[in-house]
Amino acid sequence: MFIWKALQNALPVGEQLAIRQITTTSKCCRCPENESVFHLLFNCPFAVEVWNRSPWTSGLITSNWTDVLSGLKDVMELSTLPPTGLPKRSLYPWILWNLWTARNQKIFSSRLLMADELISKEFGEAREWKDNQITPNLDPPKANPNPPFIDPPPAGTITCHTDAAWHEESQKAGVAWILSYDQQRQSTTHSSSVEHVSSALMAEALAIRSAVMHAKNAHIKNLLLLSDSQVVLRSIEAGNLIMDLHGILADIDSSTAAFNFVRFKFIPRKENCNADLAAKLALMGSNHL
Repeated sequence: MFIWKALQNALPVGEQLAIRQITTTSKCCRCPENESVFHLLFNCPFAVEVWNRSPWTSGLITSNWTDVLSGLKDVMELSTLPPTGLPKRSLYPWILWNLWTARNQKIFSSRLLMADELISKEFGEAREWKDNQITPNLDPPKANPNPPFIDPPPAGTITCHTDAAWHEESQKAGVAWILSYDQQRQSTTHSSSVEHVSSALMAEALAIRSAVMHAKNAHIKNLLLLSDSQVVLRSIEAGNLIMDLHGILADIDSSTAAFNFVRFKFIPRKENCNADLAAKLALMGSNHL
């Protein structure tokens, strides 16, 4: 996603921030040149030093880079020297990412990373990524004669669909949930807009928290919550709190104690159309206020 944003010139660098009148200067934080995406990642003297000092099997001609695409095409073909233990095309993304994070640390935390520190950091992260990749099993799956039994939800379980829609520029989100009762009661739909939402994942987590808190306050005891956000659901189930969502996920976790039965389940987006529509309508309404 980061590299795609770089190719689309969609990173909030000095040049873009100045155009939007968010800052008064477009200067690079390391040199007097204007900070474009290309400058930051490929053309700044600091970036050139990092690229040149990384242990490639062949030399670089950085003067051939004229834009992000030309630079990216070049570095994608680079291989590292054998002692590094990194396969081809595994280091360059971490150089790009660390050039970006080093820039942000200097601006927002006044921490100045030197080339040696950044190169060491990029290698550590590239190796960690490589070591944690799961080798795919190409053998056909074997039938399990004794598949695990999954307890069905107890009688009277309330089903809740949740979804969210997010607008990056306005940092607003629409969140929605739909509670489905038995045939004797109609479903309940809620949607609202939320400001200062930094990511689509945060929007999905806010929608889930809103639904769980409502179910808790309504004294619902058995809840099956359905969402099309695999990342958030996996984090809830595994108890791995995503840093940016720590407070939201902690609220969800603490609220689950109020239920006799609660399960979070992933469903495809096509099965979540009503909640998706409600969230989008809430977002559209907020952007027209």
